[in-house]
Amino acid sequence: MELLQLQYFCDTAESENFSKTAKKHLVPTSSVSQSIKRLEKELGCELFDHGGNKITLNNDGRQFYADASQALILLERARSRILEQGEELQGDVHLVCMSNRKIVTDTLEAFVQRHPKVNFIIHHSLDADQGFDVLISNNCPYGYGKKQLIVDEEICVAVNRNHPFAARTELEIADLEQERFITMTPGTNLYGITVNLCAGAGFSPNVAIQTDDPFCIRKYVEMGL
Repeated sequence: MELLQLQYFCDTAESENFSKTAKKHLVPTSSVSQSIKRLEKELGCELFDHGGNKITLNNDGRQFYADASQALILLERARSRILEQGEELQGDVHLVCMSNRKIVTDTLEAFVQRHPKVNFIIHHSLDADQGFDVLISNNCPYGYGKKQLIVDEEICVAVNRNHPFAARTELEIADLEQERFITMTPGTNLYGITVNLCAGAGFSPNVAIQTDDPFCIRKYVEMGL
């Protein structure tokens, strides 16, 4: 049993398509199918059901995939640890953090403990001509570089405990059209999200209070303002 066989099998188990696996590994489709046939011969059972031009993972295949996929994860983890021990990271990283600052700060704290020779230059806003290695933002307008989703969060509405909405578990944006809003100040991510969501529902939020202090926001909501 070879590592490449396991990689071919796990990728094919996930896609149930030989061609997609072949495209991922840049090999002919026949190489993938023959490799899996050799694996099935070694295991003494078929891992896929064949019907026309379609393959489907069968019971034996599902059981084998559960263990094989975990084995690949462990092997990759072991490889990463060896690489980390052999190469000590160092140098400067220019980081622009425009959202999720607590998550970023907590992550950086753990990272710099493991890699003390990495020096971070951090900005919380982005100038037009400013360069960066990593940009963390809830709305990235740039058409270059690689994008990666790191956080997916729900948007919640906070209301006073005596407000009629307090008993509801779900709201539509349109339900808030007649409500008074307490928001962060313009230029902040949460303010921009609020305005954009309301605009998408066809109205502008009636902003009664703006503050850059989250404590004040919670207090004003608690007071029923």
